[in-house]
Amino acid sequence: MFFKYLPAVVWAAVIMVVSLMPGRHLPVLLIWGFIPADKLGHFAVYFLLEVLMLWPLRLQYKSRQLRSTPGVRTVIAGILYGIMVEILQELFETNRAFEIGDIAANSLGTATGLAGFIYAYYHILKKN
Repeated sequence: MFFKYLPAVVWAAVIMVVSLMPGRHLPVLLIWGFIPADKLGHFAVYFLLEVLMLWPLRLQYKSRQLRSTPGVRTVIAGILYGIMVEILQELFETNRAFEIGDIAANSLGTATGLAGFIYAYYHILKKN
């Protein structure tokens, strides 16, 4: 049973390790002139985390009563995990800091991961 959650657990561990590695002074790269590139990275990483958390739970979407439960729980878990990682960055001497913008990007990536998963499940996976 644990093995079906292994991809999400491994990905969460990768996020933690990379997030707590000593930071370097990187230039701020902007996408379209106003979106910091690192925020897009945060968004993508947490989008994938959400999808990996939902994948083992996809069979619950067959039941009307269980449809919203896994999505709400995994989004909350993803957001709390992102906040925890930001707090740990502030606590450890890694030349990294707690940033509200990172939490916003993590949370938006997580919520969008749920929306993307639901769309893919009903419009792509269910047709096959």
